[in-house]
Amino acid sequence: MKNLIPAIVILMSTLSVSQTLSAPQAITDPKQISSKSNAAVEKNLSIEKLYMTRVIGGTTWSPDGKQIAFITNITGRNKLWIVPAEGGWPVQLTISDQRQAAPAWSPDGKWIAYMSDYDGDEQWDIFLVSPKTGQVVNLTNTREIAEEIPTWSPDGRYLAYNVKPKTSSVFEIDIYDTVQREVKQHERAQREQHHRGHGLAGAQLQAHVLPDQRRDRPTHTATARRTQRRRARRTPAS
Repeated sequence: MKNLIPAIVILMSTLSVSQTLSAPQAITDPKQISSKSNAAVEKNLSIEKLYMTRVIGGTTWSPDGKQIAFITNITGRNKLWIVPAEGGWPVQLTISDQRQAAPAWSPDGKWIAYMSDYDGDEQWDIFLVSPKTGQVVNLTNTREIAEEIPTWSPDGRYLAYNVKPKTSSVFEIDIYDTVQREVKQHERAQREQHHRGHGLAGAQLQAHVLPDQRRDRPTHTATARRTQRRRARRTPAS
């Protein structure tokens, strides 16, 4: 028994040494990298099909619950589409060379607000499009200011959105009055960029008034000029 114990220890040590693995050498030549081919995958999933992969982005329900507007790049670029809530073939609502995002259906169902930039520069404008006629209105039209994430008030009169000038590092909030067709309120939220989202603009909308039936065709007005005139009247002459 005394001679058996040293033999077991020697055997275990030998097995431990033999099972020690050397560190793998780094592969620096791409030609040395290979993978097993799979005929079934190669047949059903080609490189061309991978490039045709499409995604669904932001969505918004119509007020009556019968339709859903959504963003998809099914045509190669993010566009706004509409599909029946019960299912069916979607219809493209916006047609342009630019991308769209963050759709928001108005409570009266007449307009869908969304944001769109120019050649991917992220200097977004807020647009409205009619889900019935496809008529598009650029509500803000400010190339040096980015307006993002439109959010409707419950009565549909006001549209809030995040605002950031091109040279600024913080977001503010504008609230557009679709009846007066001007910026009704200007909130200086002074939030950092990582706080942007639906909550920033949407939190400012607490109005609960009846929709104004005269609102048929909101159009962009010289909001910046009006704001400047109001501020000039408030500033005493030096």
